[in-house]
Amino acid sequence: MTIVSLWLTFGGGTKLVLAGPTVKPSVSLLPPSSLQISGDSAALLCLLSSYSPQGAQVSWTLDGSVVTDGVVTSDESERDGRYSRSSVLTISKARWEKVDQYVCKVTHDGAPHEASFQRSRSVVIYNSILKESSSVNLLCLLQHLIKLLNKFY
Repeated sequence: MTIVSLWLTFGGGTKLVLAGPTVKPSVSLLPPSSLQISGDSAALLCLLSSYSPQGAQVSWTLDGSVVTDGVVTSDESERDGRYSRSSVLTISKARWEKVDQYVCKVTHDGAPHEASFQRSRSVVIYNSILKESSSVNLLCLLQHLIKLLNKFY
């Protein structure tokens, strides 16, 4: 199935968008690696993939409170009529250790979507990974990233 997207701009910026069917985004949230947590900061990555039309908005909440500091969201990229974007939240190690619930909230075509991560439920996993060598930790992270990036292609 080919999705055609056509837009026309009138006058001072009025934009008319003609697009195919709405496809909701796939939203994934990657927590920081244990190697990164051993440093001074932590970064969480929210990936949005395979959605249409464009216009997905991303926001972050930590334990229910909206945050904007430390957030960098990419421009949307398009491939074969489907869009993707990413958002990174960078926080201090101290804040990482204090906050339990991390949520990447996405609004697309008026509908909410989200991915969440609860730190308290992953402590056992992180503690066991920290006992392993750095190469094993890096390999696990790379395998997880490859699985998520395959959704884009």
